[in-house]
Amino acid sequence: MSDIKSFLHQFCQKNKAEPAFEVRPTGPKHRQRFLCEVRVDGYNYVGAGNSTNKKDAQANAAKDFVSFLVRQGFVNKSEVPVDIDAAPAIHHGPQETSLGGPQHSVFGQGMDPTSFGEAYRPRGKDDGTKRMEEAEDLDVNAQIHGNWTVENAKSKLHQFMQSNKIHADYKYTQVGPDHSRTFVAEISFYVKQLGRTIHGRDTGSNKQTASKSCALSMVRQLFHLGVIEAFSDALADLNVTPTPVSHEKSDQPVSLLSSHVLDEFHPQKPSAAGVVPWSPPQPNWNCWTGCNIDEGYLASATLETLSEQMLNEAKEKMASDVNLQKGNEERKSLPVYSMKGVIMEAINEHPVIIIRGNTGCGKTTQVCQFILEDYIMSGQGAYCNIAVTQPRRISAVSVSGTYCKREMRGSWPIGWLFRSFRICVA
Repeated sequence: MSDIKSFLHQFCQKNKAEPAFEVRPTGPKHRQRFLCEVRVDGYNYVGAGNSTNKKDAQANAAKDFVSFLVRQGFVNKSEVPVDIDAAPAIHHGPQETSLGGPQHSVFGQGMDPTSFGEAYRPRGKDDGTKRMEEAEDLDVNAQIHGNWTVENAKSKLHQFMQSNKIHADYKYTQVGPDHSRTFVAEISFYVKQLGRTIHGRDTGSNKQTASKSCALSMVRQLFHLGVIEAFSDALADLNVTPTPVSHEKSDQPVSLLSSHVLDEFHPQKPSAAGVVPWSPPQPNWNCWTGCNIDEGYLASATLETLSEQMLNEAKEKMASDVNLQKGNEERKSLPVYSMKGVIMEAINEHPVIIIRGNTGCGKTTQVCQFILEDYIMSGQGAYCNIAVTQPRRISAVSVSGTYCKREMRGSWPIGWLFRSFRICVA
């Protein structure tokens, strides 16, 4: 197809003209295509072509323009390097034929080949393109598929796989040459509720869009098979109205907090009885197994006694444990370590703290150690509770395990893990 573009450039050079190619993306983001229009000064025609990449779109537009030149008799069909299936010459407007009678155009006004390119241009100067993109992004079939779309399907699929302990991953295959490659994403796994395996496969211009489209296929299958429910907006279900925000520029901060109180948290509404999965530290209690400690030293030890012993052994370890001393030196190189005093002061003075920092500064690995060390060194180690939340359970377990390994290194009784390192994994 590149030959047809070269042929058009040669024709324009002979006629002292220059072809102008205009390429723009069109279609939804997960199935994007490129539209190309070509114009040549002195010719009242716009050649149009589209494809999944810019190069082929330009070649298609050049072919369309050369077809026009052949129909009008400016170019001999035999000179064209590719078969363009040129139609007979088309004359526009009433003209005299060889028989002497007028020949009327078969095209309606604005629909002839000279105006063909207008159909691709949006109506209006400002909002035409925006309206066209919004129309292309609209999934008109979403309602019959449980309102599952490309935007919300992938997260739902991962939640379903995690809750059902399904271990599967996307397999990607590259299709086409490098200049116009596309990716095919495939995934399949066994669904216990159905007693069979389901498969998903879709394409995209990159791996991300391909996986989103593939996830949408899987989620819609699960919906129609009755395994998952339809998509619903959590805020809409809870009847929560978002706080309105003015678009006018202002130097004053705007609070996005809502004053709406959920029904289950309303003080006048009695809460239903149930099992409480967490409780503060208390003597003679193993929080990991949810039962009393009947044997050993921990069966009768008080929290005050445990806190005092933890303080004494922590001081001894910091004075004699070479590995712990080396680890403390390494911690000092992290940016968050220099803010330890500020962070602990804020935690002690406020009920809720949000700490923001660059990736790798030590937020996840150090802040909880600051809290634990502060409790131990103040003689309250047995009263310390740390809850760790991460987007994935394995991440939360890894982070909580880091604290336990670091602070339990040495001769501390493993039973104290139940007392001072109560890690709530969410």
